[in-house]
Amino acid sequence: MKRMTPATRLLFDALKRKYEYFSKRNMLADDGSFYCADKFLMERLEISDNTIKRARIFLKEAGEIDYVIGKHKGAPTRYWILSKGANLSPKEANLVVKGSQNGSLNNKVLIKSENKNIPEELPSFTEEDKEGIRAYAKSYGIDETSNFLVNKGCDPESIHQILGGVELCKK
Repeated sequence: MKRMTPATRLLFDALKRKYEYFSKRNMLADDGSFYCADKFLMERLEISDNTIKRARIFLKEAGEIDYVIGKHKGAPTRYWILSKGANLSPKEANLVVKGSQNGSLNNKVLIKSENKNIPEELPSFTEEDKEGIRAYAKSYGIDETSNFLVNKGCDPESIHQILGGVELCKK
């Protein structure tokens, strides 16, 4: 199975938020559907119409959503969210270090379990990942790098160990 692209993840998250919005206000149709215009999604997500169409097809094939396109041009699309959880694996994000085309870091994105009693699995870093983190820290600073990775779900202690002894670049 193909992996979810960032644009697909954006669309899926936006549709889930719309579903939750309408659900909380008891505004869903009897069959659990809601309407959302492609123009609204294009403006909100800042992605093109064709990207939305490709992402929508991917999500339907993956069994996450179902949809019926509006009958007239500009008419909103009717959506159904089939899976209430996000169980698709997103593509790994790349961090490009300033001034370097080859310095990148593949971040492992954690999918948080809905059961809070189960401890989350922390990502393990390869030597290539560690070098990418150090290169990113040299350009952007240790604090910014640490905060970014902790917000992505990484263990602060392991990040502190990786960043120990990193010398910052002079600007």
